[in-house]
Amino acid sequence: MKETTVDGEALVKTGKLNLVDLAVSENIGHSGAVDKRAREAGNINQSLLTLGRVITALVERTPHVPYREPKLTRILQDSLGGHTRTSIIATVSPASLNLEETLSTLEYAHKAKNILNKPDINQKLTKKVLIKEYTEERTSETGSCCNSVLSGKLTVQEEEIVESVEKIAAIEEELNRVTELFMDSKNELNQCKSDLQRQTQELETTQRHLQETKLQLVEEECITSALESTERLHDAANRLLNAAEETTKHVFGLHSKLDHTITAAALGSLISIPENVSTLVSQMSNMILKEQSLAAESKTVLQELINAGKYENRKVWFLQKIANKIPLLGLRMKKLGSKAQGSEP
Repeated sequence: MKETTVDGEALVKTGKLNLVDLAVSENIGHSGAVDKRAREAGNINQSLLTLGRVITALVERTPHVPYREPKLTRILQDSLGGHTRTSIIATVSPASLNLEETLSTLEYAHKAKNILNKPDINQKLTKKVLIKEYTEERTSETGSCCNSVLSGKLTVQEEEIVESVEKIAAIEEELNRVTELFMDSKNELNQCKSDLQRQTQELETTQRHLQETKLQLVEEECITSALESTERLHDAANRLLNAAEETTKHVFGLHSKLDHTITAAALGSLISIPENVSTLVSQMSNMILKEQSLAAESKTVLQELINAGKYENRKVWFLQKIANKIPLLGLRMKKLGSKAQGSEP
C-alpha cells in the first residue's frame, strides 16, 4: 500500500504471503518416472535435501545456513528463521505402503516446528528507508555469498591439503618400506659375496691339496714300482749268482775230470798220445776257456745290473742280455759234460 504524507513524502506499506506446496521425495524406482519426469524428480529431491540441511542448521543454530544453494531455500529464507509467521500443514497417509514418505514428512515437520522466527509488524516506510534496507540486504547477501564461496573454497582446499598429506604419508611409508627392502637386499648381496669369496678360497685350497695329493700319489706309485722292479732285479741277480756259482762248480769239475783224463792217458801210454785224445784235450781246453770267459762275462753283467738298478731303461736291457746268455751257457755246459763223459776210459 502507498500513502502520501502532508509533506508530500510517499509512504510504502509492504506485506508478503508465500504459499508453498512441498512435494515429498519421490522414489524413481517405485514411481517408474523416466526422461523429463525423472530429471524433475531428481531436482525435487535435491531441493528437499538442501531444505532439510537448512532446517537442521537453524535448529542446531550453526553460524552458516546454506540459504542460497537452491532457489527453494532462497525464496523461503524469510519464512525460515526470519521475520514472518510460518505455518506448516503436513499431510500423511496411514497406509503401510507410504510408511517411508510419512516418516520423512513427519521428520521435516518436527524439525521445522523447532525453528524460532521473529515476526515484525508491517511498517510504513519512506522510499529512502526502503531503498536503504534493500541496499543493506543486497550487501549482506553479497557478503554472505562471498563468505559461502570462500568457505566452500577453503573447505575444498582443506580437503585437498588433507588428501595431499595422506598421499605424502603413504609415499613416505612406501619409500621407507622400499628403502628397508633395498637395505635387506644389499645386506643379503654382501653376505652372498662374502660366502662366494670364502667358498672360492676353500675351492682353491682344496684344488691345491688335491694336486699335491695327486703328485704324492704319483711319486708313491713310482717309488712302489721302482721298489718292485728293484726286488725283481735282486731276485734275478740272486738267481744269476746261483747259476754262475753252479757254472763255476761245473767248470772246476770239468777241470778235475780233464786233469784226471790227462793223467790216466799219460800213465796208460808213455810212448805216444793218441791223436784223438790230443784233439779232445785241445777242444776241452778251448771249451773250458770259453766257459770261464762266459762265466766272467755273466759276473760282469750281473755286477752292472746291480749297480744300474735305479734306471728303469737299463734294467730291461740287462735282463734281456742275461736271459740270452743263460740258455747258451747251459747248452755249452751240457756239451762239455757229454764230451767229458765220452772221453773217460
